Amino acid sequence: MKKIMKVMSVLALMLITNIGFAQRGGEGRGAEMVNKMTARLTEKLTLTTDQQSKVSAILTTHRSNMKAMREQMQNAPSKEEKMKLRKAAWDKLDTDINAMLTDEQKPKYTAYKQQMKEDFKANRGGGKGKEGMEKELNDDVY
Repeated sequence: MKKIMKVMSVLALMLITNIGFAQRGGEGRGAEMVNKMTARLTEKLTLTTDQQSKVSAILTTHRSNMKAMREQMQNAPSKEEKMKLRKAAWDKLDTDINAMLTDEQKPKYTAYKQQMKEDFKANRGGGKGKEGMEKELNDDVY
């Protein structure tokens, strides 16, 4: 149960960041998000050039899937259904990224996700308010 809650927290952080970029406008922002996330994962996990290309493709696909998911969520009658759609999208992203990592990179990725969860909790409960949290998320993607 704790593992599910951890994953859901990381996924919520990613969703909030994605929504923030979507609200700020344009296709260019999505490409910027993909590039920043790829760069961040490259730094944290020491990705090879081939892995960088794969991560970029995975994130680009995920971004397209998120657009479709938002449309589906408009028709979802319950909050539970919406949560299932979100969780499925984020689980797929996590699975796809994990699948292309080496055994040495996987623990780093797990630690990175945990750190993101902790940062999200700290920001959310840190009294920064909505504006402070949005600025921080937008300035420091993932």
